Amino acid sequence: MVSGWLLGIGIEVTMFKKITKSLLVIFLSLLIVNTAEAKKKKLIIKSSSSNIKVGENETFKAKIKPPGKNYKNVEWTISGISGIDNGIIDESGVYTAPSVITYTKIITDRMDTNEYITSTVTAKAIDVIIKAKSKKAGIKNATKKITVYDPPAVLDVSLKPAKFTIVVKKKQKLSLNVKKKGSGASSDISWHFFVGGKSAENEVFDGSAGKIVKKGKKFYYKAPSKKENKTVYIVARSELDKTRYASAKAVVMKTKPKLLVSGISPIVDFGTVKIGEDVTGRERTFSLISSTGEGVEWQVTNIPTWIAVEPLRDKTPSNVLIRISSTSSLRPGFNQGVIVFKSQKTGYKKAKLKVFINATE
Repeated sequence: MVSGWLLGIGIEVTMFKKITKSLLVIFLSLLIVNTAEAKKKKLIIKSSSSNIKVGENETFKAKIKPPGKNYKNVEWTISGISGIDNGIIDESGVYTAPSVITYTKIITDRMDTNEYITSTVTAKAIDVIIKAKSKKAGIKNATKKITVYDPPAVLDVSLKPAKFTIVVKKKQKLSLNVKKKGSGASSDISWHFFVGGKSAENEVFDGSAGKIVKKGKKFYYKAPSKKENKTVYIVARSELDKTRYASAKAVVMKTKPKLLVSGISPIVDFGTVKIGEDVTGRERTFSLISSTGEGVEWQVTNIPTWIAVEPLRDKTPSNVLIRISSTSSLRPGFNQGVIVFKSQKTGYKKAKLKVFINATE
């Protein structure tokens, strides 16, 4: 009797384990499916090249992610410069570039005599946007920029850094890249400076916005010598095709930018404490900002062992809390330290906060 009873219990336990295992498998399967569905599907556009010569063809393919497979259920469209032939794309994604580029643009320049001259220039390259739109709902569309060119042509001009802060009289290295196609394509660049904005009226020639210094194949922007804050837009324009240019924004400062503590004295006295006592609530709060007003990432270094700082890293403007973390590491008598807030952006001075505390036994 006992053995039969035990056998029955064993069978029930085995069946329970099998049912539990099956339910677990079903649950995990549903979880995987729901997770995959929760991940938004999107299209991406692939092609062998993004630069297409006038009159030539290029085949574009749409892929869906996840899982990264080819996707044909799309509607292909193009957009470009209004009023001109930007080419055509068929339902299978084959793009035919226009046979000629007829786009013209008015360029306004100012001469040293403060007289304005207006010239009409013909582009050697145009940008066209290819768009793939899914015919099925719930899938994010994709776009891809291509450049149609008539050689010799300048396809693109790039200038880095696109934005930087610089002190008067100082230099900033610029990375200039001119992408060109065809024999005879020129890399010649003209430099233009605009103070406060990039409209023609803001262009200056007298050196008050700084200048470009070339050393070998390297370019440097030298900030003006007059001690005043200003914003200068540096424009590098192709001489072969004046519709192709790049710009950088230089924030010129009278003095070196820095991090600043605000709302607290630069010297913080935490008073007198007894070593080993509870110091909950012994804290100070303040703000950390930048002298330029821009958001600058920072981190804390050089923290005394008896101080806790929250957060340890952030981006200005930031609310910061400092507190006594423990008195066990204090030595009897006068204890002091310097908390340093270091900018993660080159060129910024550190902010420092001196802290004091008197410890008794």
